[in-house]
Order: sequence, then C-alpha cells, then structure tokens
Amino acid sequence: MRGASGHAADDRDRGHGHEPVLLTSVLEMTAPQRGECIIDATAGRGGHASAIAAAVDPGVVILLDRDADNLQHAVERTRIAAPNSRIEGVHADFRSVATVVARLGVRADVCWLISAYRAIRSTRPSVGFRSMMTDRSTCDSTVRVR
Repeated sequence: MRGASGHAADDRDRGHGHEPVLLTSVLEMTAPQRGECIIDATAGRGGHASAIAAAVDPGVVILLDRDADNLQHAVERTRIAAPNSRIEGVHADFRSVATVVARLGVRADVCWLISAYRAIRSTRPSVGFRSMMTDRSTCDSTVRVR
C-alpha cells in the first residue's frame, strides 16, 4: 500500500506512528498557557504539538515540517487535541520560521525545534534533520524561545 507521498506504507500509517520522547520535560520547559500562540518548527507526526496544543486550547498552533505526509498527520492530530484552536500547517523547513511568523501575522509565545533521528526517515534522504547551523540573524526577535 502507498501513502499520499507515493512511498510504501510503514509504521507511520498505524495509529499515530510516533510517540514523543521527553514529553514531560518539553511540557515543563515550554509551560504552555491557555490562549498562547505556539510554533513547532519540526512538527514531525505532531506528538509534542498535540500535547502542548491541548494546554493552550483555545490558542494558535503553527506547525512546520518538510515532510508533507507527516505535516498532514500532525495537523489532524493537533486539531483533535485542540478543537477550539487555530491550527496552521506550513510545509516548510525549520529555517523558515521567521518568514512564516511574519507571513501569518502572529507573535509566538512558545517556539521549539526538536530533532530526532528515526528509521522511517533514513529511507527518505530528502526528508529529515540535517546537522546545520542557521544564521542567528534569521531569528525574529518577536519569537521567544523557552
């Protein structure tokens, strides 16, 4: 069976396909509050975003990911967790976060990037985390990182 991207179905097609690591720590560090605007710049399958979105509901949740299939799943998962929130899925690389924030006209209360290597990504070299430093000048000062 093939997914929307044309790739063979894999573990991502069963259930959520991903349970977030260190979720308790991420929730403690981000300290989400009702009504906030949060950005997950590496949304993946939406595990962290859906948990944090539930805490800010109703709020604004912006999800970025380079993998369109993962992004679609993350948006759906987050809409279930935070039904009263504005959920925006943006097919983009995490390095585009400042541009996305400006285009959407939002001010983020919480923004995070979590990199994780997963076997499902190793078979698709065009998708996934690549070790690279981004130019600090691309970070918009309106985005506060907790």
